[in-house]
Amino acid sequence: MRKSRKKKQALVGGGIVLLVLMVGVILGVNKAPRVGYCFEVAFDTIRNRLYLAGGNRGLHVLEISQDGALNFTTTNFDGGYYRNIDISGDYGYIANSKRGLQVLDIRGEIPETIWTQTNAKGYGLDIQDDIVFMVGNDEGLYVFDISNPADPQLLSNFTDLEYVWDIWVQGDYAYIADFTVGMVVIDISDPLQPRRAGEVTWHEGETVSEVIHGEGDFAYVAAGSQGLYIIDISNPVTPKISSHIDPGLFGATEGVMVRDNVVYVSVHNGINYFKNGLYIYNVDDPSQPELVSKFPLTDMVEDVTLSGNYLALANTASGVVFFDVENPEKPKTLSTFPSSFWRLFTLLMW
Repeated sequence: MRKSRKKKQALVGGGIVLLVLMVGVILGVNKAPRVGYCFEVAFDTIRNRLYLAGGNRGLHVLEISQDGALNFTTTNFDGGYYRNIDISGDYGYIANSKRGLQVLDIRGEIPETIWTQTNAKGYGLDIQDDIVFMVGNDEGLYVFDISNPADPQLLSNFTDLEYVWDIWVQGDYAYIADFTVGMVVIDISDPLQPRRAGEVTWHEGETVSEVIHGEGDFAYVAAGSQGLYIIDISNPVTPKISSHIDPGLFGATEGVMVRDNVVYVSVHNGINYFKNGLYIYNVDDPSQPELVSKFPLTDMVEDVTLSGNYLALANTASGVVFFDVENPEKPKTLSTFPSSFWRLFTLLMW
């Protein structure tokens, strides 16, 4: 009898604990921030803010405190899918994959949409002077004059491309990550008449090309499961692969940023989370990149962005991770959005 009574008490106690846990999870999921699929981050150095493009959840605005903490302030969402963002002065430019280019006035506490394209696609963009260069998957390259941000003028739409995901502009050339081709070079010396100048490919017939950035004579292409390609563009008309970094078994290179011969790479590995996260390479000699450090992270990773000693890494359903990379050999986590506690619930919602 005594054993039976203890068994019943144990079952009741276990049931209560399970019920409390279930209620906690339900409440946590309901109250956790809905960040969406976070693909890109942009810094606003004028207002000391961070902008996080969160897919069908819109644009999240985060204030950066002096100690590097991220404080959520508001979200802007006017429809579509916020895929990419760049900042120029008092305006934010969104690549909306379901609407095209979208312009936001970011001077106030709450960003205000002041102009938007319709019936177009926006995947990646780069700004040079008063011109926005935006790629739109199978719609090619759009070139806009933004001298009046409230009324952008379409200068040209170059369509001789396949499935373009991202773009980086330097001088008279635009370097494009064309998903099934590799890297395509476009001569933009005349924005009214862009023309194809060169290209380079890899894995003939099975190429992957997602995100691109560059510096000086080299472009860096994050090519998903095919890794990171470092491309010599000293002659933009005849780009050549200088070196390649393999992301390892089950790995995928998702984002890349380079500054002062240091390359910051985000690598997703869905099987081995010890290999999932931020990788930093020295490329003083781009033909022989040297791994400086790596920082493991949970959940999928996307693109990386730099501003001063800060690095922000888009962490998909988990939001953003904020680093101090003053010493690339020892990157330090400053904060995350959402906080570590709420990130547990965002994973359950995904």
